[in-house]
Amino acid sequence: MEAVQSNFSWFSTHQYVVEVSSDGQNWSTAIDRSGNWQTVSHDYVQLDAPARGRYVRIANRRSGSNLSLTGFRVFGNAD
Repeated sequence: MEAVQSNFSWFSTHQYVVEVSSDGQNWSTAIDRSGNWQTVSHDYVQLDAPARGRYVRIANRRSGSNLSLTGFRVFGNAD
């Protein structure tokens, strides 16, 4: 995984983390937006270094309203 684009239902602050796992049991944080106070409806994050894993999830930490995704795109090459 080299980048992630999260599309939210409405323009608000969203605090979340994106995690990756190779087995679906043990997770590591690839993107930490838990301290984000920027108001966005679409958030594109390019990672400094690729994260490897078979599973990807987004976890809500806090939002200015209810968290509702309209899209979640993961970019990178499968090797």
